[in-house]
Amino acid sequence: MIFHGEKCRHCGANMTQPKPVLEGPRKGQTRTICVKCGHIDYHGVADTQQSNPQMAQAQQPKRYY
Repeated sequence: MIFHGEKCRHCGANMTQPKPVLEGPRKGQTRTICVKCGHIDYHGVADTQQSNPQMAQAQQPKRYY
């Protein structure tokens, strides 16, 4: 485990290295976990489809039936 400088908001202990979240509602964010108390912090923005649905629709190709 590599310490990257972040401290826990609850107990002040070291946090783990940021790791990407691959599934679930926080997909696309990163998480860090406190090595002492187990508190989890999430960072980053969720994928563009959740944050801006209009932009996600504009990027989809048009379908002609």
